[in-house]
Amino acid sequence: MDHDPDQNLSRVPSQPEVCPSPRTRKLLTLLFAIVVVYPFVKYGFVETWGYTGFDWGIYYQAAQDLRSGKSPYPHEVLAGEETASPWNKYMYPPLFARLLGPFTFLPELWAKRLFVLANALLCLLLLFPRGKRFAGTRIEWMGTVGWALSAAFVLGWGPAIENFRVGQANLLPLFPIVVAWHQLGGFDPPKEKPRNFRKEATAGACLGVASAVKLTPLVYFPVLLAGFRFRMAFWMLVGFAGASILPGPRTCLQYVGAVLPELSRFPADREAYTFSGLLQSAFERIADLAGFNEPASTWTGTPAITLGGLFLAGVLVFLFANRRRLESADLVAIGCYLPPLLGGVWFHHYALALFPILVAIPLLTRRWGTSVSSSSPVLTNTIGSPAFLRLAAFVIVLLPGLTYWAPLHAMVQGLATALSVSSRSLFVAGNMVAFLVILHEMARKERVP
Repeated sequence: MDHDPDQNLSRVPSQPEVCPSPRTRKLLTLLFAIVVVYPFVKYGFVETWGYTGFDWGIYYQAAQDLRSGKSPYPHEVLAGEETASPWNKYMYPPLFARLLGPFTFLPELWAKRLFVLANALLCLLLLFPRGKRFAGTRIEWMGTVGWALSAAFVLGWGPAIENFRVGQANLLPLFPIVVAWHQLGGFDPPKEKPRNFRKEATAGACLGVASAVKLTPLVYFPVLLAGFRFRMAFWMLVGFAGASILPGPRTCLQYVGAVLPELSRFPADREAYTFSGLLQSAFERIADLAGFNEPASTWTGTPAITLGGLFLAGVLVFLFANRRRLESADLVAIGCYLPPLLGGVWFHHYALALFPILVAIPLLTRRWGTSVSSSSPVLTNTIGSPAFLRLAAFVIVLLPGLTYWAPLHAMVQGLATALSVSSRSLFVAGNMVAFLVILHEMARKERVP
């Protein structure tokens, strides 16, 4: 029989909590606004309010071309000519350009501003923490700590702020993913068996739409198969096919027949923000220390990519082994971390990682809050609690992602210098650890109510 952590909740002696006074709460709110809200507004919007950005110019032109009946893709790519780099041309799926069509009725700068504000509004509406996510803790201030941590990550996560700064596309697929998660129950998945057909079909279709905006969420398909969510996997394919054809069959065929083969010519970037990129950097460092004469970059790529593939295989085996413990909503949260870990070429690609982080913080907070006694001293409830140590470690390894907070950025740079590694390596390694923590916590048999 599984142990319910709240089984003996009524037996815990009631003790008055130490709550801050109204004046102290106002001061703490002001401090939070200065530390968290000010950098979010300054770096996400104010600094780049008059800046269009290189990437946005490419997106805007592609959307204009598609709206006027032209192809959004470069002529040389459609003609089969080899290009020097895919990064200075529109090489995204056609659905993204179609979604940007309404913005092209505005001048380019104002279109970017409206796009960024719409992304920010959706991000706050869908991701900003609600108090009920932290209900169930025996001590109220523990829930407040969890809420503050979640709010700090929503407003301080560097990859998301970078998307706002330059009008990047990485938050767009996040929105249908969050909708899919809510369809499946979110923090409170339904207990009825069999699972709800309509909600699983809707959730699967939302994941397909996300994959049609940017291809990296296609990793959800093997995740769903490993978790035995075949119905969701089927509707994901239906949603992906329907959303891909929506901009027009001709444009869809151009993307499949000309753009994808062109993208496949380019090898993985050794400086990419991926698990494989992290391994390749580590191998090159070892080779340099060992004094190899041959340039390490010529042979470290293959083993790094192979190990990256084995990492994905290991995750899928883990999901298969725990398929009965994991809810469908858990698979959505877990799968959202894989696109940046496996295909995150740039820092801003980790905007998707914000969602599983925000799912994990309430889970870890509620486990902390239900593992301690309200009659114990505050110090025992924090330093003496393994659940608190897990929450603290989870937050600490993710601090390199809060890069727009100047004190934290300086600390991360100092640590990277002391360890003779790059801040990129610290960031990717921290996200790897955070992902493994999420896997472990979601697969635990006991669930916090």
